[in-house]
Amino acid sequence: MQIPSIKAAKNMGWEVIVADRDVSVPGADLADKIIQADIADKNLVLEKAVEIHAKTPIDGVFTAGTDFSTTVAWIADNLGLPGIPYATALDASDKSRMRKVLKEAGLPVPEFVVFTGAEDIEALAGEMKFPVVVKPVDNMGSRGIKKVESLIDLKTTIRETMKYSRSSRLIIENFIEGAEFSIDAVIDGKKIHICGIAERHIMFEPYFIEMGHTIPCEPGKKILKEISDSFKQGIIALGINRGAAKGDIKYSPNGAVIVEIAARLSGGFMSGWTFPYSSGINPAAEALKIAVGNEPGDFLPGKKMVSAERAFISIPGKIRNITGISEAGSLKNVKNLFIRVNTGDFVDLPLNNVEKCGNVIACAETREKAVSAAESSIAKLRLFLEPGLSRTAIFLFGKKYPWFLDAFRLNREKNKICYQNMAFYTKNIRKTGVKLEILPIPDIESESDRDWHGEDIVSAFDKVKLQTSLNTRISGEIKIGKIFWQAFLRGGVQGGVWLIETLMKTENIEEKLEEMKKLWIE
Repeated sequence: MQIPSIKAAKNMGWEVIVADRDVSVPGADLADKIIQADIADKNLVLEKAVEIHAKTPIDGVFTAGTDFSTTVAWIADNLGLPGIPYATALDASDKSRMRKVLKEAGLPVPEFVVFTGAEDIEALAGEMKFPVVVKPVDNMGSRGIKKVESLIDLKTTIRETMKYSRSSRLIIENFIEGAEFSIDAVIDGKKIHICGIAERHIMFEPYFIEMGHTIPCEPGKKILKEISDSFKQGIIALGINRGAAKGDIKYSPNGAVIVEIAARLSGGFMSGWTFPYSSGINPAAEALKIAVGNEPGDFLPGKKMVSAERAFISIPGKIRNITGISEAGSLKNVKNLFIRVNTGDFVDLPLNNVEKCGNVIACAETREKAVSAAESSIAKLRLFLEPGLSRTAIFLFGKKYPWFLDAFRLNREKNKICYQNMAFYTKNIRKTGVKLEILPIPDIESESDRDWHGEDIVSAFDKVKLQTSLNTRISGEIKIGKIFWQAFLRGGVQGGVWLIETLMKTENIEEKLEEMKKLWIE
């Protein structure tokens, strides 16, 4: 997330020093120097900065896409550099402090309470109206965030969410219905310059996983003005008078509601990639100018394009192979393809925004073309999982994962009935040669549901047949029925392919099927 900022600084002829606990971090090779220090340790980073500053004065300190604007402000305060006060950075980083400041300013925020472990959970729950959202006050990337519908679920969620808080503090807030938008701004001390507003595509409720965003968004001028105005008012209330700010704003039936405002530019490929692709405005470059005490540019859009970012994910397992990378990256209008996993990596279905397998960014003259390019690129990628691993079987057939994570759902009543009444599998002892056959759902072509990546159920089923050389017309020794459709409906193409590859590689197919059937029933 820092690479666009490093490049912007280098393009202006500046000397760049980066700090990270990993000296081989991406972007380090672009910098003039790297210091090894965990950016969460503000005193260690300051100590390193003081050493450098004594020899070659530092002109500014900066971050984008991380919640360590507190470390930035700490260094700026101590070295007398441009920036916001440390206390302001704390207000914009700690969700409980942020909510308090915004609420006291009379701005629209969710009703909330703070939980530290000492409070009576039932008493707190009595102050709220379900559903609520539980969040660590000091983490990012949707880590530990979950929507909760009951007191029993609240108690369990609090224990899990507490693991994600460095300070062992949570907030419990009312859930706000509505579309969510992300907005970035650069503040020069005199004016708040809005750099862009993106529509966020959130999935997997009760978790909040961003599977992509699109900019510019199209909710209408009135809604955009409300979003922008509430964001600006929040920036002023928090005291962010120089630097950058990013906001997550929901538009509820009652209007705009501030979910979060941070004293930095956004991550998720927005400020560094999709915003510049869309408008030509480079938020990182303008915020960097302010960070060294210079004036920013005019913020006039140099182009009018649509940029779409989409994520790709995997069901649980171990990656055996990744295909389609070259084809996905070379499609028309695709600007970037970020692959974040490798062969041999263990993967899981994401429950936060840092567990995804990669991202693609497309840019085109129209929304339709940009979105189509991004989704087509994702459709080219295929992650094959190691056959036979229990973690994949547990996801497909076990009870650990709830129904909301299914790739597909059958909507036609006759297909539902067919699936429910279908045999798990059947064996035909008179047939030899072909090992497996898929028992068909007769009218699967009438289904239109789409998976997490936007692929429709019919084309996904065709891919399973193509990649496994199976179809529904060859007479097989063993006919896999409900057991196949469970794997496919739960895990999409990956689930269907994994099941068939697992069965084809086992010595006793019937024994393996019984093992999976037992796991499912239990």
